[in-house]
Formats: sequence, structure tokens, C-alpha cells
Amino acid sequence: LQRHSTGNFPMEITRHQFMNIKSISMNPLGDRIALAFGFKEGDPYSAISFEDYMLHAADFNRPGNRDLKLKIAFKIQDFDGDEKLNKNDLKKYYDTIARNGNMAVPVPKKTRNEVIQKVLSEISSDPKKKFLSFDDFQRVIGTTDFDTTLKLELCIIGKDAKKLSTE
Repeated sequence: LQRHSTGNFPMEITRHQFMNIKSISMNPLGDRIALAFGFKEGDPYSAISFEDYMLHAADFNRPGNRDLKLKIAFKIQDFDGDEKLNKNDLKKYYDTIARNGNMAVPVPKKTRNEVIQKVLSEISSDPKKKFLSFDDFQRVIGTTDFDTTLKLELCIIGKDAKKLSTE
């Protein structure tokens, strides 16, 4: 975010500005996080209000927000938006993480498919083991301390750069 010449923050933040925040630009799931914040996919000029931006940032950073963070993490991995994590969602997630965002890096498909099949066979409550529901996701991820590491650093970019904390 850049301060206007008046010293005030803009009333909106664009997707382009959001994607240039260091913790987002370095995250292989940056595009997915942008969608979770409410930005339109692929439109660098898509904008949300600064207030909405701060509310979403607080969702990531506020202690004790475990249930909401689970929902956000699930939404980030649900690439097709059908409220289930199917094989295609898991493939896209695996590929994105394994490549660390660099789509030129090859991912061994056999290993990926074996991992995905194992996850589905061991975790899915679906009788056909075709997808993970939110309850499946919550049952497994909810037992970890993921919520203490699911945070975003917020930096204001400008000549008076300051690190903001929502904690």
C-alpha cells in the first residue's frame, strides 16, 4: 500500500497491490489467498475496500481464530469452489506447493497421484473415497497447530515503510 500525498491510506487496495505484499508475493498460494480476500481472479485492478482488507488480514492473524482459519485454509485448497477437495483440487494444491509456485518445475506425477490416493483412502468419509469434506479436513488438520503458523505479515510500502501487526 502506498500513502497518498496527503499521508492518508487509499480507500481501496487493488489485487496488484495485494500481490506485491512480500508475504503474498513469496507464497505459492498467493493467488488463492487473494481469492479468499475477495479479489477477482486474474484481474490486477480488482479492488476491495481497505477496511475489508484489514478485516481479512485480522482473520489470518488474530489469535484464537482456529475455526475461521480452518475454513479459510479449506477454501484456499478448494480450487473449483464446490466445497469439497476432490482429486483435481488436491492435484493443483500438491503441484502448487511442490513447485513452490514455479510452474516450470516438473512434479513427478506418479508420486503425486500415490500421495493423493493415500490421503483420500485414509481420510475421506465418502464411501467411494472421491473427495474430502470440510469435516474430513477439520478432523485431520484441526488436530495440528496450523493456526499458529497461518499468519500474514502486513507491510506498508513507501518511504516511511512500517510493519503493521494485527495482534
